[in-house]
Amino acid sequence: MLSFNSKKQLSQFLAEDIGKGDITSALLPKKRIKV
Repeated sequence: MLSFNSKKQLSQFLAEDIGKGDITSALLPKKRIKV
């Protein structure tokens, strides 16, 4: 995991992840993410 200098930086990183759908897919049932 990357290290963050501030909570603001971390929040921005998480916001970008949500925009990419990374967190959304992480919240889905794992059986739906089967590759």
